[in-house]
Amino acid sequence: MDRSGRACSRTACPDQTFPILQAESASPAVIVRDVIVMGNGRNVIVRPIEEHLKTSPAIEECVLACPAQTHLVAVVSPAAEPADEAEIVAQLARTNATLGPDRQIRRAIVAAPRFSVENGLLTSQFKPKRRQIVDAYQKELDDDREGIHAR
Repeated sequence: MDRSGRACSRTACPDQTFPILQAESASPAVIVRDVIVMGNGRNVIVRPIEEHLKTSPAIEECVLACPAQTHLVAVVSPAAEPADEAEIVAQLARTNATLGPDRQIRRAIVAAPRFSVENGLLTSQFKPKRRQIVDAYQKELDDDREGIHAR
């Protein structure tokens, strides 16, 4: 808790905390500074999970989302086209093996086309634009039948 009584999480901010904000929005899970607030009240810091996914040579970039506030879904930009779906499934399994049960990635959506500055999904420093990626793949994120399912 911070001085005003709001829930906080540790970061590298000068004061070492920031509020976990829950705002009214169209998306059920709110992402604030790389934190997804799940429906069960758990906060998932997505950056280390995304970094683990990117250790695969098949994944160039990825962003985690939580469409139903119950499970995580990765939107993956493949390193090459066509995407190596077998390697992506294997990396999902390796990543899930390191995570607790409430942080499991249920499935991955393979981005087509890949994230780029030209299509507006990467910044000029080649960092993913989370909100734009979630908006671009909202239909696939909402449909549980879409994407590659983790085993």
